[in-house]
Amino acid sequence: PVCLLHPPAAVNSIRFYLVIALLSTVILGNFVAAVYGYRSSMLAAQSLLDTQLADMATMLQTLPAPAGSVIDGPSERLAYQVWSESGRLLYRTDNSDTSPISEFVEGYRDENFAGWRWRVLSHHDKPGRRWLLIAERVDIRTDLADGIIMRAVVPIVASMPIIAAIVWLVVGNGLSLVKRLAGELREKRADD
Repeated sequence: PVCLLHPPAAVNSIRFYLVIALLSTVILGNFVAAVYGYRSSMLAAQSLLDTQLADMATMLQTLPAPAGSVIDGPSERLAYQVWSESGRLLYRTDNSDTSPISEFVEGYRDENFAGWRWRVLSHHDKPGRRWLLIAERVDIRTDLADGIIMRAVVPIVASMPIIAAIVWLVVGNGLSLVKRLAGELREKRADD
């Protein structure tokens, strides 16, 4: 293994040492920034997707439907059910079961049904005297958020070879001045 503080004689090059030290610092800094950015962006994306579930609950509050209706789901990624306060299923999407997909407790939670993990919002529609259960598949939510975030991270990672080349050239240019000065000092006489 190469020790960056004391490189072996075979690689005892100031240029090599500076390039490795600078690139290691830049890569570590970018890695920490990317991990932090990924985590905070994922939380923001999940919050935005939760807000969409709440918007859907608001929309569902306006839809009257006869009891026992099965509605074609808007897509495979979404499912919902509407229950009376007395526990009777009023209507549901075709991709949800006839049993409640979540508890009748206000808020967000993750549930398993229909062979998938779902993010579920349970909303009590007090004026309509019913419960709205709106669900979105977790895998699709995660893929969507990952895709958005990765489009932001990939350019940072892709730029690393360009940064490495620039560091190599800048360090080499800076060291050429030191090399020229060392040559001039070698030629200089001691009594000069």
